[in-house]
Amino acid sequence: MKIIQRKDLDESLWNKWCDENSHFSPFSRLEYLDAVSDNLWFLINENNTGGLALPYIERVGVKTLYTPVFCRWITWIGEYPPSKLALTNFLTKTFKQADIYTQESLFTDVKEDLIFQKLSSQTYVLNAQVKRKLKKANQEDWNISWDRSPSEAIDLIESSLKNKFKTLEDSSFPKLRNLAENFNRLGKLNVIAIENKSGDMLGALLLIVEKGTCLYLKGACQEDVKQAGGMYYLMNEAIKIALEKGMEFDFGGSRIAGVRKFNLSFGSVDYTYYHNSWDKGPFWYSLAKKLRSGLKR
Repeated sequence: MKIIQRKDLDESLWNKWCDENSHFSPFSRLEYLDAVSDNLWFLINENNTGGLALPYIERVGVKTLYTPVFCRWITWIGEYPPSKLALTNFLTKTFKQADIYTQESLFTDVKEDLIFQKLSSQTYVLNAQVKRKLKKANQEDWNISWDRSPSEAIDLIESSLKNKFKTLEDSSFPKLRNLAENFNRLGKLNVIAIENKSGDMLGALLLIVEKGTCLYLKGACQEDVKQAGGMYYLMNEAIKIALEKGMEFDFGGSRIAGVRKFNLSFGSVDYTYYHNSWDKGPFWYSLAKKLRSGLKR
């Protein structure tokens, strides 16, 4: 195995691995990784047939392997992944700390199984809560639009969500803009929005379409629109269009119980991914990190 810097990556080869992976998700696309990662290396196997993205942050000389904001996981793409033991030993020597989410169980010591939700036409069933919310929303004088700009949608999302979630910092929204711009340029980004009769945007969802899956990236509504069932209304419209086109709908997943309940209310099903972490950094660095986390709460 070898680690190479982002600038030295053979992009055409990486893109080939992405395109040939039947279970591929957009999180491994270079356009995704470049938009959301602070720093980026790649682990490539010896015969140059597969690899793993290695996003990392560096503080006072300590490198931490991590999964960036808006990115659910990293995964091995291409052929011949290393054994769990070999990969674990290699990366724990390279990165003193890690807080990483993976699509498969890549390491020897899985700390936690996590879940995300997606649905297909076979599982799409609205529960009573969704039906009530949609009945309420249908009484509003709203229009659905697929023509709004990603930038306009992100303005609304940022104003609605900023300071509401500790995972979304000031630096998160420029990354979301870069991500949306990259996938819009690829022709893989869709924006669905609620408008009033004057054409004002009241809510919006960002969706990425990749290999038969419609991935919900991020979305929000104005508070009064949310209370009137706007998020249920938007999400259901996006799901219906995705299913009509023969796609699965991926909610992105959440460890927040209320969000998971929202996702399941449309008939989605839980799927597993994995969390690994280690801390082999200097004592003073680990202590400072814990203190900093405590102050943020």
